[in-house]
Amino acid sequence: MQRQESSARVQALRNLLSRTKSAEVAGVARGGRSATRQSAWVVPAGAALLAAATLMFGFQSWQALRSESLEGSAERIAAQTRQSIAGFVSERQRALGEALLHPEVARYFASGSEGDPVRALAAVRERMPEVVDGRFIGGDVLDAIGDDMAGFGYANAEMLLSAARLGAPAPAQVHGLDSGARELVLVNPVTVNGRIAGFVLGQIALRAAAVDLRRALRGRHRSGP
Repeated sequence: MQRQESSARVQALRNLLSRTKSAEVAGVARGGRSATRQSAWVVPAGAALLAAATLMFGFQSWQALRSESLEGSAERIAAQTRQSIAGFVSERQRALGEALLHPEVARYFASGSEGDPVRALAAVRERMPEVVDGRFIGGDVLDAIGDDMAGFGYANAEMLLSAARLGAPAPAQVHGLDSGARELVLVNPVTVNGRIAGFVLGQIALRAAAVDLRRALRGRHRSGP
């Protein structure tokens, strides 16, 4: 009797262990299926995030390159414009220097107070028609400026003193008139027999000068660097 009870207890214990193992196996199987389903979702989501990050990086890189390209173009155009303006002004100064070689200009300075500025200016305009007005100033610039610098014009005095100091054309300036118009002002020395006999303050209407300047700028921008 006792043996039968002992055998029954052992069998019951075996059955319990068997059911426990089966449950564990079933749990592992369900866990594996759940993990598989999670992996199936995780992989596409990760790929989508990676693609989005790649697109964002590419867009930002394109924006940076485009910005650098625009900045480079602006700098190039600005540099070309500065060079064109400098070349234009230099050409005007050279043309004025050549116009001042007219014999009538030398005759004016040789005549002293008897010189005829109207004839001298007409001679300059014969070679450089864009000059609308001009002042002929003797070699003693301080005497020409006098005590009334405001009356002579501060900007004119500055340019005249610069040309006298350098012995060369003064840096050009743009001056405004009472009428609202603007003019390009040049001051060039006049050399007679190897020495500076005086100076000419030439005035060029900026509107007329701007036409030639726009042509120069368009030509330079079309030709590129």
